Amino acid sequence: MTLIKYRNNLPSVLNQIFDGEYYNEDEMRSSYNRAKLPFVNVKEDVDGFEIQLVAPGLNKKDFIIEIDNDVLHLSSERGEDYSDEEMSKFTRKEFSYGPFVRRFKIADSIQREKISANYENGILYVYLPKREEVKPKPIRKIKVS
Repeated sequence: MTLIKYRNNLPSVLNQIFDGEYYNEDEMRSSYNRAKLPFVNVKEDVDGFEIQLVAPGLNKKDFIIEIDNDVLHLSSERGEDYSDEEMSKFTRKEFSYGPFVRRFKIADSIQREKISANYENGILYVYLPKREEVKPKPIRKIKVS
């Protein structure tokens, strides 16, 4: 049996990574921004589902909400609206707005014609009400005679 000597060089590798030897910071940031999607929460209650999509800095008119077959599309086409002159004035720029699309499969239990949306305080709320026949029925007591 041969023993292999273990050498922990993790700190030096991490230092090289964070010092920028392994990647170009501008390239990493631009690829990160392209892949970034708004975060969502999905809540269910007795009457339906609520999708909450966080999208600060947008306006109501920036959103496109469509249903295609059984898929709900939540999207925005808005991109950066800075001129080259304005961009040159930034020392550091981390805010970004770009087009996005989030898709959700809609169950047969949803009333498609009654789906509604509201945008306030940077959050898009989309409500998907359930059909009456799939809502839980209250417990009914039967009297024994």
